[in-house]
Amino acid sequence: IPLIVEHEGRVFPQLGLKVACDILGLDVMKYKIIKTPLSRYIKIGDKKENALYIPVDERNQILVNWAAPWGKAFKHYSYIDTITSYERVLSKNTPHIILEGFKDKICIIGLTAPGLHDIKPNVLQPAYPAVGTNANIINSILNRDFIRKAPRWLDGFLILFMGIFLSMNITKVKPIRGASIAVLMLAAYTLMSFTILDSMGLWVVLIHPLAAILLSYLVITFYNQIVIAIEQSKLYTLATKDGLTGLFVVRHFNLLLEAEINMIESRGGELAILMIDVDHFKEINDRYGHQAGDFILKGVADIVISYCRQLDVPSRYGGEEFIMMLPGAALSDAATVAERMRRRIEGNSFRQGNIEYRVTISVGVASFKEKDTKDDLIKKADKALYEAKEGGRNKVCLERS
Repeated sequence: IPLIVEHEGRVFPQLGLKVACDILGLDVMKYKIIKTPLSRYIKIGDKKENALYIPVDERNQILVNWAAPWGKAFKHYSYIDTITSYERVLSKNTPHIILEGFKDKICIIGLTAPGLHDIKPNVLQPAYPAVGTNANIINSILNRDFIRKAPRWLDGFLILFMGIFLSMNITKVKPIRGASIAVLMLAAYTLMSFTILDSMGLWVVLIHPLAAILLSYLVITFYNQIVIAIEQSKLYTLATKDGLTGLFVVRHFNLLLEAEINMIESRGGELAILMIDVDHFKEINDRYGHQAGDFILKGVADIVISYCRQLDVPSRYGGEEFIMMLPGAALSDAATVAERMRRRIEGNSFRQGNIEYRVTISVGVASFKEKDTKDDLIKKADKALYEAKEGGRNKVCLERS
């Protein structure tokens, strides 16, 4: 409610303020605006001991300190009952209400019927008459019982502090523990804000710090989950992928191959594998160095990957050897893929700077037969690869029936 309104050089005090100042013997027209770092006041009166200090905002508005819901805060009587009771007292009849209750009291006459234009909602109930609002203002001024709104910088500090404080305490904890800390902070700040309001009459912002706590919790938790997912992905990559070629390591390949064999045994299907070896790789290392060898291995691995379907599993078997699983492929299908791969590598030049390297591969092809184990299948492919190398290299050999 605005306490002081200045218009065209004239000052208009609010009704409740005018009544309270009259009772206190203060001239409401003699007021000053006092500003402090924590609040803004209207000062009425010259003598310091008797002066009235009322906290207001930038528009000279007071926060109404509601004593209680309408009907419980102050006694109120029907105007008609009051007049008729006085008439009954004059005629020596029993009054409807006890008129002694008015003695030494401030009486405010106003409209209270529901549906009138001056019936307003407030924080306690949806309908509160304006006459009750004036009564609350008078009561607050006479009892020096005011509510002060905290300055914006303090509200901003509280919002920032609560968000940062929670973030610092849940960054490295588990989500459940972080949620517990967030709930405790929500409860503690709510209790603190109500305690400050009750004991000091200072209204600090409530909703925004609570929102800052919730938002900080959600952001930090979401960030932690992303970090964990990234770390798990990195660990999975380190555990399953070869650092040089990007192919699966043989340990992970064996797990996938065994799982595929188990699935075929239960549901049926076909499976083939390729065992690939880079021809004369030791001579390349001896002649050009290990960096050149690594470059060639990476290039061969890229070509191997290019011939893989989404369900195929390429792996670095060790050194210059690669192994590739082709689920659902028959022996002839795998042989076709192996031959195309061999021709591609034979005709490819691996250029590093000004140096050009050419290599060939030997490939052994094997397919899954009933009762084959993982080791049996790999052994058949390895034997076929040995035959390709013994037969002059740069060729594809199939398992012998």
